[in-house]
Amino acid sequence: MKKVGTIKLHSKRLVLRALKNDDLDLYCIYHYLDNDTRVNKYMRPIHSGIGSNSKLYLQLVTSRYEEPYFFTWGITLKESDIVIGTLEIYNVNKQAKQGEIGFRLAYEFWNHGYMSEALARVLEFAFKEVGFAMIIVHVNAKNIAAQKVASKQGFVHIHTYEEIQTNTNTSQILKYELSKHTWLERLINND
Repeated sequence: MKKVGTIKLHSKRLVLRALKNDDLDLYCIYHYLDNDTRVNKYMRPIHSGIGSNSKLYLQLVTSRYEEPYFFTWGITLKESDIVIGTLEIYNVNKQAKQGEIGFRLAYEFWNHGYMSEALARVLEFAFKEVGFAMIIVHVNAKNIAAQKVASKQGFVHIHTYEEIQTNTNTSQILKYELSKHTWLERLINND
């Protein structure tokens, strides 16, 4: 795998860029993502602890951008520099050439195809430029929108498991996978 790290990516309507530890990004992350229960309703517990502290989240993310296998983007519209979502590849396993992907989008921007567009661009980057062989996504079974985004990009549901959400609650989590081979086949067949 190539040591690329988070680089600026462009799609038809979006710019995916490194987050900045400044007031504007802090405001966007805090108001549009971290403090909107609609956005965080299905966030997995491994992410929710840090996600509730926007300032700490930005400090941790921005301090890691020099790492060659750290991938976290702020999603912005081309016409503005306002962060409307985040997308990341984490739990990178260099030997297996795989990683897990997570994403969230501000409620006001749902149902416009932005997350599908951002995910498509990041998958292209991951498979073609970095050299990933497999990308995995874990989705809460109740999060139908995230399931649709994953399926639209070719992810295949592998299995379902229970995950502890709180001391008293569990949730069903769907594990999806997308191999580079499947991604390339879809790319060839869609052209």
